[in-house]
Amino acid sequence: NQTSVFFDEASKELLWYNLSDAYCHHFGPGRLFNFKTDKDLLYLGYTEKEGGQYVALLQAPDTKEVYLARFSLYDQLYYEKITAPMIDKAEQFALHPAVGTLLYSIGEQLYAVDETAKESRLLATFDGAVISKIKFNSFLTLIPTDHAYTGKTANEERYKTLQNQLIVCTYNPLLTDASGTFTLFDVDLNQWTLQERFSQEGLSKIVDVVYKER
Repeated sequence: NQTSVFFDEASKELLWYNLSDAYCHHFGPGRLFNFKTDKDLLYLGYTEKEGGQYVALLQAPDTKEVYLARFSLYDQLYYEKITAPMIDKAEQFALHPAVGTLLYSIGEQLYAVDETAKESRLLATFDGAVISKIKFNSFLTLIPTDHAYTGKTANEERYKTLQNQLIVCTYNPLLTDASGTFTLFDVDLNQWTLQERFSQEGLSKIVDVVYKER
């Protein structure tokens, strides 16, 4: 996908850009919301769900109400006000690559946005530990280019599993540098639960994670 979406903070507008062009393009009229949003952007991400979708989290500067917009380059798919206390204070965001659900963290708590109920759900509380990173890792060898993968790997099935597992990194700010923990979770977004698959303790504070591909 050679097309990206940007947010112009000066005009508060969502724009699209293609690598073959030297400038950004305006979207056409929207059926659910105006791409010139008059709102502040809290988060903007991309998911492969249903052929590719963008998710924007927007906040009205006057009322502080938060809206979640879901759209493709060709259509607007969802736009609703979300009841999610403190989401504007979120420190980390992660977008599920397969189902497109937005997750975020505040301090030691991990939440997911339930678009059907139009509210956030608490997934987990890491007592005494602050979340320093949440992420779904994207594997370059799984990115389709012109209906083909960028490369072949014997680990393809393993990478597909790992790509949909949530990385959560935590640390205790009151302890030494060895308080960091890296944990992998399966995420059940029907039951809004996490199932731990792997954990490594005794690390420093983790600010990002990238897997080595082979």
